[in-house]
Amino acid sequence: MSYDGRTFISKENSSNGEVDGRTKFHYRQNGSTVWAHYEGGDIVRGSLLGTADEQGNLHFCYHHLNVAGQVRAGECWSRPTKRADGKLRMNETWRWFNGDRSEGSSIVEEE
Repeated sequence: MSYDGRTFISKENSSNGEVDGRTKFHYRQNGSTVWAHYEGGDIVRGSLLGTADEQGNLHFCYHHLNVAGQVRAGECWSRPTKRADGKLRMNETWRWFNGDRSEGSSIVEEE
């Protein structure tokens, strides 16, 4: 499975998360290395960097600047499933490295 060139949009997020349905993630991949940039909604600019395993599970670190001028950072584990239309849904669990250091879950779906 390759994430290269795929675009995802947030569909669900815990209340302590900062991305929403206005946030788009633009993925790239080379081998097992995966990276993306994201922006929209309360996110001015963000990026993530991590790895994909043979099943397409992702583990990455992310950081972004929000509209309040805060830099936020964290870690995410993301598991893909295929939707009926063949596009991907990513079920994610994550935790902040800064701020309240809380944990949450989210779903992003391929556009």
